[in-house]
Amino acid sequence: MAAGASASKARSILTALLCVALGALLSACAAGPGKVAVGVGTAAYAEKDEKPFAALYLPYARMAQLAYDNDAGVCPAAAPAGWTCKWGLPDFKVCPPGRDCPGGLGFHVWTNSASPRGCREAVIAFRGTDWGELGDMLSNFRWFWRTAQADEYEQVKFAIKTIVSHARSVCPNGTIIAVGHSLGGGLAQFAAYLDRRIKYVYAFNPSPVTAFLSVPDKTKLRQRTLGIDRVYESGEILSLPRYLTSGLFPTSSCRPYVRIVRFNVVALLSLLKRHRIAVLVDGFQRAAGDNPPPPPPLPTGFDAARTCTVVIGGPNGVD
Repeated sequence: MAAGASASKARSILTALLCVALGALLSACAAGPGKVAVGVGTAAYAEKDEKPFAALYLPYARMAQLAYDNDAGVCPAAAPAGWTCKWGLPDFKVCPPGRDCPGGLGFHVWTNSASPRGCREAVIAFRGTDWGELGDMLSNFRWFWRTAQADEYEQVKFAIKTIVSHARSVCPNGTIIAVGHSLGGGLAQFAAYLDRRIKYVYAFNPSPVTAFLSVPDKTKLRQRTLGIDRVYESGEILSLPRYLTSGLFPTSSCRPYVRIVRFNVVALLSLLKRHRIAVLVDGFQRAAGDNPPPPPPLPTGFDAARTCTVVIGGPNGVD
């Protein structure tokens, strides 16, 4: 009994040491104070000032956070300044006919009418993982475990054209953007792969699962403009899976243009807590400050996505 207890204690200590070591390893490449590390495709990272990036991402990360507020997906009462929630999940049919769809998918559609010329942007914000939802589990582990049920990627594939058409109907001339945190970041990227009307994605601490191999015609991505920002906190829990999969599936630098922006704004040791969207939003708020940064313009990435040059590379995501 004593030997068993000692062995169990030793395993616990070893596990804790491994977690600390892993966290230190994943944080080793963090940018310096007040900086972010930015890389495009497989290019080397460069340090840039964090404030304009934090100010850019703050409202979109907030919408990704609000996607967790209600399991039914109805519009939340809170909203980022200048934004209005138009619809939530109950307004859309997302289960393909004849299929069994477990619960779990959630999203909101937002518009920004701050411009005098009307709607400037429409945002589709997907919810991330709720560990109590079967659909979330099936979606997170779709590499390893497939069932007859339609997971959330399949539901998005069925419903995305209707969702985007609704967004376009209330924002005829605006830019359509998809956002999400964790699993929601994977769903946002998949939605953009499927519908060319989505021009940009902001994925926060995203899952490495993007269902890229389930896109019906992947070559069409090379014929259109699409930008993706994969934004994450250094050392959060999904850093290692993303790092490992990037070795097998190199990140694209053009069509789609994929920019990696790595922050270091969370003063927590726990890999799981560093992953939370609420913690990241708080970090963005502190980094951005009370006032938006002065010119030059925020580093949106849209121009780079429009003007980038296609080079030979690997796939743009992971199934």
